[in-house]
This record gives sequence, C-alpha cells and structure tokens, in this order.
Amino acid sequence: MKNTNDPHPSQNMISDILVVSRMPVMLWITFIYCVTLTLGNWGNFKIYPSAIFTLFIIIHMLFYWFSYRITQYNKWLYTIAQAVLIYIMTFILPNGSPTVLIGSLPILIAQCIPIFRKTLTLVSMFILIFILYTFLGWIINNDPGDPQTTLSILFFILTMVIFYSITYNRQVDARLRMEYYLQKLKSAYQKVEELTMITERQRMARDLHDTLAQGLAGLIMQLEA
Repeated sequence: MKNTNDPHPSQNMISDILVVSRMPVMLWITFIYCVTLTLGNWGNFKIYPSAIFTLFIIIHMLFYWFSYRITQYNKWLYTIAQAVLIYIMTFILPNGSPTVLIGSLPILIAQCIPIFRKTLTLVSMFILIFILYTFLGWIINNDPGDPQTTLSILFFILTMVIFYSITYNRQVDARLRMEYYLQKLKSAYQKVEELTMITERQRMARDLHDTLAQGLAGLIMQLEA
C-alpha cells in the first residue's frame, strides 16, 4: 500500500507522464523549429546551417518520443544528450538561439523533474549549464551579448520551471491520494467478499445441521413408534 506522504511517484507513473506528454511536446518543438528557422534565416537564407539544424531537431524529437524507454536505462544520459542538443542548436542558428532556449530548455527541465524527483538540484544544474553556455558563446562569438537579454531568458526559464514544479507536485499528490483511497476501497471490498463467503458458509452449515437434526428426530420417532 502506498503512503500518501511519499512525494516520489512510481516508475510506471513517470512512464505514463512521458507517454501522455509526447504529442504536445512534438507540436511545441515543431512550432519552435519553424520560429527559429524564420528568425535564423531572416534576410539571408542559410542552407547548410538550416539543414544541420533540422537534423538536430529530428534527433531531439526522437529522444523525446522514446524518452519513456531511454530514461528507464539511463536517465542521466538522456538529460545530458538533450541538453547538449539544445545548446548545439543555439550555435547553429545564432539569431534564433533565444527562441530555442526559451522554447526548449523549460520543457526539458520540466520533463526531468519527475524523472530525478529533485527540483532544486535539477534547477541548479541547469543554471550552471546556462552560465557555461553564456561563457562559451562569449568566447566563440567574441561578444558578451546583452546581459539584460541573458538575464531575461534565465528568469523566464526559472519562472516556468517553478510554476511547473508546483503544478506537478500537486498533481502527483492528488494522484497518490487517489491511488491510496482506491487501494483502501479495494481492500475493503475484498474483506466484504470474504465476510460474505464466511456468512454464506455458516448459513449453509446451519441449514445442513437443521436438516440433519430434523431427519434424525423423525427417524427416531418412527423407530420408537
């Protein structure tokens, strides 16, 4: 029987969440892909970068589609691979990098919350990765960029993650409580069935006893007569 105070969902529940969320995530990533291509090729269409970006998006989507299987074997490999794909895509089409970060990174973090079950640790890890990404972008492009834009993106991502974490924890708590009460109801139903069977057996035993007693009494009366 599950404890309602346990905030950790089961592996089956995590797999259900990943499977159910696949189609909305696919649609969202497709939208991000279209917006990024538009911004990245604004005024000058880049064939090779766009083709490479498309390839990475396809790999990124395949990882999402089979996430419920991959995370069962190695959740860290899945998370690191997805994060690396997102950051590589930001360098392929630099003009569309804010869209990729704002659109893709919160989804990955939100998906990893039920997988790792440690929101604070996960958010801290992604903040560190985000800082590393900013530093590498500074070195590669020889441009520190706009600090206000960077902080705005980071603030938006944290806000989305915190909101999702609160919503997710409430849903998990409600589902665990529902499963707990369903288990209690099932247990009570089994006890009622057992008591019903015992009562029925006792009734049948009494009926049989009364029938035998009456038969013996009648037989004795006939013999005495």
